[in-house]
Amino acid sequence: MLPVKKLVKGVLAALFLAFSAKAHALNDVYVIHFVLDGARYDILNEAVQKGELPFIQKTFFENGTVFENALTAFPTVSTPGYIAFATGLSTGNSGIFFLEWFDRTKRKVVGYLTLKSYNRVNTDLINRMALLDPNVKTLYPPTTLFEKLKPHPTAAVYTHFRQGASIATPAAIPAAAIWNSAITKNGLALDRLSMQSLEKIFLKSPETLPRYSLVALYGPDFYGHKTGATAEDIALDLKQFDYLLKKFTHRLEKRGLLDQTYFIVSSDHGMHDAGKLFKLRRIIWNAVESKKIAYVGNRGVSSTFLYLPGEKGWEDVPTLARLRHFPGKHRMVDMIELIRNQEAVEWLAVRDGVDRVRIYNKKGEGLITRIPNGDNPLFSYTFSGKDPFEYNKKFKLADAKSWLAATIHEKHPNAIVDLGNLFADPRVGDILVTLEDPWGFRRIKAGTHGSLSQSDMHIPLLMAGPSVSKGTYTLAKGVDVFPTILEWL
Repeated sequence: MLPVKKLVKGVLAALFLAFSAKAHALNDVYVIHFVLDGARYDILNEAVQKGELPFIQKTFFENGTVFENALTAFPTVSTPGYIAFATGLSTGNSGIFFLEWFDRTKRKVVGYLTLKSYNRVNTDLINRMALLDPNVKTLYPPTTLFEKLKPHPTAAVYTHFRQGASIATPAAIPAAAIWNSAITKNGLALDRLSMQSLEKIFLKSPETLPRYSLVALYGPDFYGHKTGATAEDIALDLKQFDYLLKKFTHRLEKRGLLDQTYFIVSSDHGMHDAGKLFKLRRIIWNAVESKKIAYVGNRGVSSTFLYLPGEKGWEDVPTLARLRHFPGKHRMVDMIELIRNQEAVEWLAVRDGVDRVRIYNKKGEGLITRIPNGDNPLFSYTFSGKDPFEYNKKFKLADAKSWLAATIHEKHPNAIVDLGNLFADPRVGDILVTLEDPWGFRRIKAGTHGSLSQSDMHIPLLMAGPSVSKGTYTLAKGVDVFPTILEWL
């Protein structure tokens, strides 16, 4: 088995194996991944240090593996976070990079959080890495862990990303979860629904038990948005999870399954305090000739995408020069200057042709260049004025592993690699706008996420199981979970 401490080093090799179509016999083990949606590492760690989560402390901190510096996918919202776990694909390679996107060819918004498009997140998934591999002969190769493990059972519990899962619960629209979140405002009940569903699945006959289960627990995210990123309700929710996890493992022990089971506990993103509303749509629509020539994403988190037509219309991606001289109501508008100088804006990223991304803040500019290099692309970063990411002098040219190690503790960890890869996806908008704390889009929330800050990027990542080594390690990313699970299985 791949040693846990070599996670980052072995990711590319493991992904190569994972994307091959060859079937392998499974080990007689089960893997269950609990995603505490929106939970921050520092909040969970503090609760452990206070002795408030005794089962988690014993299982993971004393007898398992804890990653002190694990990063989620960027943008820090749920869809790319869950997909990174289940596919090993970054947001530039999966086709699903945000909570919504604008289809330029159809001039239509594609969203993943509405009842109408609840399942769209599964059909939109692509595997860009496989598309670039000449040895892959199919347009849609098995990509998710659910698909790769067929015909063995797998389960997706309260996560709407479930492509290929043989057990998906709830099977239809999650009415009970909607009732608890929208009507009774009970985040604790949301997590109990998930754990109760998982328990029912593992009460069935052995041949039907899922070898891999992805379990979403939305309590921390619910309370974070409602009462703040460090709300007392989040601590209570974590205590409840500690109790429910202990209860569940006792059930597995009674069935003789505990020694065959791997556990992962993580979150999909962190959270920071919010409280101010920035109306980007109003600013853009007041500047351009018509609302029809600008789409401004508006999901309510602290980052969003702006889509604009090129010289020949929507199917033509605008150049940097076009963005600098965009048709306005009365004159040409420099969209970059218009946005970067807004009080609420921290920085913006702009696609500049192929493999180049421009970064702007109020006092400086940066340039990210992605250089293809087989399975190990290189990234360069230069800046003038004040460095938008405040890295100053780290590396001018380095691979992804070096950038991760060099920036893991910075205010904007791994920004160069994440943004360099993100804009390789043609679905991504033309301008990415990120806001200063405590600003957010669309509606005021007590807490939000979506940024490249430590509070949003830094997630808990805990592992325990038959061959997991004991100890605390440093670097890991959400995409590393995928090859690790494949190694266990």
